[in-house]
Amino acid sequence: MEFLRSLYFAFDEEVQAEIFKGLTFYSIAILILCILVYVGGKILSSSPETKGKVSAFVFGIVVANVIAVVYILYMLREIGIIQ
Repeated sequence: MEFLRSLYFAFDEEVQAEIFKGLTFYSIAILILCILVYVGGKILSSSPETKGKVSAFVFGIVVANVIAVVYILYMLREIGIIQ
């Protein structure tokens, strides 16, 4: 953590703002991907023979992406970018 904190605060404020914007964009893109995968899964799971497989796949993708966003927020909090 200390390495990431020192690396982040070594940049000037303009670069820090761009890093934060990039991480925010990445988090929003992951959440949009989750929504699209969920909607696509609902469409594909309308047939009874693929319902269980598609639902499990969609659930796995959504959970993995939500965990990624939570980890990004955790790292930002640990580094001191957000409170």
